[in-house]
Amino acid sequence: MSNHDNENDYNQPNKPFNDAIDHLNTIEGNPMKSETKMSQLPKGIRLIGYVFIACFILFIVAALIGNMLY
Repeated sequence: MSNHDNENDYNQPNKPFNDAIDHLNTIEGNPMKSETKMSQLPKGIRLIGYVFIACFILFIVAALIGNMLY
């Protein structure tokens, strides 16, 4: 296998682009996906996420209303 063939392997999706990233993925368990789907998480973590997002939105709405009143 030539060096050029090895470079093409790293350009494919979900392939590490260097040895450090490969080490993170195999040894330390770094996830490859950067996207998290809420429907695949456990129910408790989903609930915490929904509460966090709802509080964030409520604080923004409260700040906008408070800014308009004063």
